[in-house]
Amino acid sequence: ILVPSVSSERREYIPIGFFDSDVITTNANYLIPGGTLYEFAILSSTMHMDWVRVVGGRLESRYRYSATIIYNPFPWPSITEKNKSDISKFAEQILLIREKYTDKTLAGLYDPELMPRDLLDAHHKLDAAVEKLYRERPFKDASERLSYLFSLYEKLTNNVAQEQNYGES
Repeated sequence: ILVPSVSSERREYIPIGFFDSDVITTNANYLIPGGTLYEFAILSSTMHMDWVRVVGGRLESRYRYSATIIYNPFPWPSITEKNKSDISKFAEQILLIREKYTDKTLAGLYDPELMPRDLLDAHHKLDAAVEKLYRERPFKDASERLSYLFSLYEKLTNNVAQEQNYGES
């Protein structure tokens, strides 16, 4: 999985790549070796994008991705193997739709004014499925998603702090 370190703030989704292991990248990207369709799906979702918009840094006004500030502390959902398999199908659908547009770059496909309708629809279906991994009821908006993510993050960090304190006793 290839994540650009900087992406336009105008985009609804960061154009994340899914490539074979023979791809070599530059320092302008983050690489997640061995990343699966599941990780690609979560990173390509609105849940993750809301996190990026609030937690991430900026280069001028563009989103600046970071492994330590965005990826590592992101509260991933607790899932089963079936959930993982189901969500991967949505990611696969996004990749199949992208393949239809061989004349466009990822940047072009994710331009908010030019994004193909079928690709946007596939992302919206992925979004609904990812939200269900977190809770059954859909979120009303970004604010509600972020509130939920930050409550998960707080629980995670409290658990880590308790474990560290326990180890010191």
